[in-house]
Amino acid sequence: MNSYLLIETRDHFESLRVNHSYQLAVDLKEKKNEVKLFILQNAVFSFRNNINIYDPIENIIKKDIPIFIDEFSIKERGIDRNNLRKEIVISSMDVILDHLVNKTKVIWHS
Repeated sequence: MNSYLLIETRDHFESLRVNHSYQLAVDLKEKKNEVKLFILQNAVFSFRNNINIYDPIENIIKKDIPIFIDEFSIKERGIDRNNLRKEIVISSMDVILDHLVNKTKVIWHS
């Protein structure tokens, strides 16, 4: 079993390629890998409560893939913590560094 951290920076409204990144997370999880998702920059917009959930994010949540979101990115975009989906863990970029040190395979999709 391998461990993966997928990083997404784009909102699904700005690029359809985001779907591929989210599907990769699901595919890796289905192959019994440990998978986590880290969301930053404009990608944080997709995880607000008032946004209709779309299938790729719903699939990630159903597969119990942990979702971390960059605290700086939500503050920078004026998003209140209470306006994020309940499945989200607010975090710092230290999560990425921790995974790099632990030899997790990090895939940065931007």
